Amino acid sequence: MSATRPPVIPVRRDGTHWVFACIWCHRTHRHRRLGEHVAACGSPDGRNYRLVPRRKPAT
Repeated sequence: MSATRPPVIPVRRDGTHWVFACIWCHRTHRHRRLGEHVAACGSPDGRNYRLVPRRKPAT
């Protein structure tokens, strides 16, 4: 498994998908911006992020 491969975001049958979101402010971010947000949110690390189900945006 390559460490540089982006994480796969599975789409669930109920129409939601899993995204990284901050458990404090609930904002979602692209993976490369997690560090910037963690610093802005005052967290010492990325453990405040969880994969949470979110409704897919209407296309």
